[in-house]
Amino acid sequence: MQRPRRDPKWDIFWNGEPADLLIFLDFDGVVNCQAWYIEVGKEELARRGPRDDISEALIERLNDIVEETGAKIVVSSTWRKGEAIEDLQGDLDRHGFRGRVIGKTPTIPMKVRKEKEEAHEVRGYEITMWLAKHPEFEGTPFIILDDESDMGPWMSHLVQTTWKRGLEEEHVAEAIRRLTT
Repeated sequence: MQRPRRDPKWDIFWNGEPADLLIFLDFDGVVNCQAWYIEVGKEELARRGPRDDISEALIERLNDIVEETGAKIVVSSTWRKGEAIEDLQGDLDRHGFRGRVIGKTPTIPMKVRKEKEEAHEVRGYEITMWLAKHPEFEGTPFIILDDESDMGPWMSHLVQTTWKRGLEEEHVAEAIRRLTT
């Protein structure tokens, strides 16, 4: 079977790297969290760069998932807006990430966003858009790491963290289980 051709205008959302497993990754509430902000404190946060509020401990947990499964990252976080894939990779790398960021989801046009917000499926719709524009990944197993639940038809793929604690060991185990079974 011949795969559908890729639309080059969507190349800003994917770097062309193949993947057997995917993780759609939110940042806030996954690789940073309320407990981490409290632990770090205001003075340290003030010294950090504008895109450096990422917990190294939580990145280590993400590394555990990526190293165990070989999954690649598609950033679905609001951090993706206006950023190149390489910059998002750098944001994570500065804090010890050892995996690969291969893409980012598109942003919903404002006209559609209101409708999707009312249906509580904004992030899910953005994931749907990314998958639709990248037929190379049709049938590729994936999970979503996020502290929100606006996944629409992809709720069964969600490993839901919390803003309070971020990515915990139980989420790591669940993510690995879902990606490997």
